[in-house]
Amino acid sequence: MVRGLGLAFIFVMICACTAEPVRRAAPSSPAPSNPAQWTAIDLNTILQTPMTTAKGAASPPTAVVTRASRAAVAYGAELVVVWDIARRREIFRVDPGGIVGRLALSPDGHRLAAEIGDKHVSVWDVTTRERIARFTGPGFPHFDQTGGKLLVADYWAAVVHDLGSKRRVAFSREALPMTEGYEFPGFASDGSVIAVGHTFWASWAPPASPKPTVLDYSMGTVSLSGDGSHMVASAWLSAEAQLAVVWDLRTRRQVASWDVPGQPYGMACLDDACGQVVVAVGEYRGADPVSTRIDAFGGVEHAKIWSVRLPPSEQVLLNADARVVTVRTDHEIVVIDRDGKVAEPRGRNRTAKPFIGEWHVHGSELEIRPDLSGLMIFNAGPCSPNRLEVGCSGHVSISFTLEPSGLVGKVTSVVYKDPAGKVIHDFVGGDDLPEPGDTFTLERVDTGVLRRIQPTAGLGNPYFCGPTASRKWRLACN
Repeated sequence: MVRGLGLAFIFVMICACTAEPVRRAAPSSPAPSNPAQWTAIDLNTILQTPMTTAKGAASPPTAVVTRASRAAVAYGAELVVVWDIARRREIFRVDPGGIVGRLALSPDGHRLAAEIGDKHVSVWDVTTRERIARFTGPGFPHFDQTGGKLLVADYWAAVVHDLGSKRRVAFSREALPMTEGYEFPGFASDGSVIAVGHTFWASWAPPASPKPTVLDYSMGTVSLSGDGSHMVASAWLSAEAQLAVVWDLRTRRQVASWDVPGQPYGMACLDDACGQVVVAVGEYRGADPVSTRIDAFGGVEHAKIWSVRLPPSEQVLLNADARVVTVRTDHEIVVIDRDGKVAEPRGRNRTAKPFIGEWHVHGSELEIRPDLSGLMIFNAGPCSPNRLEVGCSGHVSISFTLEPSGLVGKVTSVVYKDPAGKVIHDFVGGDDLPEPGDTFTLERVDTGVLRRIQPTAGLGNPYFCGPTASRKWRLACN
């Protein structure tokens, strides 16, 4: 365990239903002709590719979504790129103009939507490279199966935008059963919008009224299949009993359920019938998070197929399609193929370049040089018990190596100096001062932000901010 490096860390997660079937046929989804085959390794290679802009190195990937043979990847607030996955070739890029929350691609991969901070949602035509729409207000974007309509929804409201006619349809929550909040996970295959409350779900196609299906359990995390035919959701029965349930949205019937230990963070379908699904669950030891577990279930009995454990995370966002599962956590994007194999190297910090520079946290400054040597200077307190008015500084020389877990630093020497720069050979400090041989691991979590991820026990603020860190992160580093 590192003895402080002059810092303290702050630790910053059955049914009563209508039987009327949906009568309208699902619109056909345009698809690329002969889409090239690609693998989890192709996508992971794209996520590990360092990107640059006119301003220099871009942030590591912070969001990703795949549709057809394309992937949309956001790099902080600096860049969004649409890739041809099989060819690992960039086909579109844009400066989003703000931090990207969530991304959406139309089923044919020809249109891109991005939630930009809490200000607006923008839509681009990937082929013409033009922005075709901009909608004020926050919300998660979802395309319908034709790619001609976009749902923009938060937890309290939803609006459908017709991208051709520019017609706008707002959904009034007063038309839904009373509840504390709503989730709008996307479009069903018939073009209706799915709305989910705590004890109901509804399909809704204005001007018609919503068709609610009332439940005898409380629903949590929800996801739709890629073609909008099925929905998978968590069902809370009691503090000890959690279920995952699958609904056929066309027949409005629950078609599967199985036990899920713990409280699910997220769910996603691996195929259009939700015959295989993935679930993210937080694991705890008492009140302390110890890992994030990703489980895949499938088959007639929905037995567990595979399980992958990741570092604990406060936020998990799952995306899945017929080939891969992407897991976005607080500190990395992990690519897993449908057989449960993690594409290596894991994470976002696989080049030394994002770490190089000057970083600070309250009371400490860290310099990481291009040759991966480093120097940390921290406020060590009084120079001696008899000179309380004078503060000494600790100077820690560090040797870094790039590992799959992140950038690993090893303390090579430590000296203490008074304000005049004179070395204090008999400096007396606390038990948590750094010593040669101590090690720690850094990862990059956002534009201009590093986090110490190892060791963690008994430590406080793990963040270091660089000059490009946002105001929110600069406050966190002070």
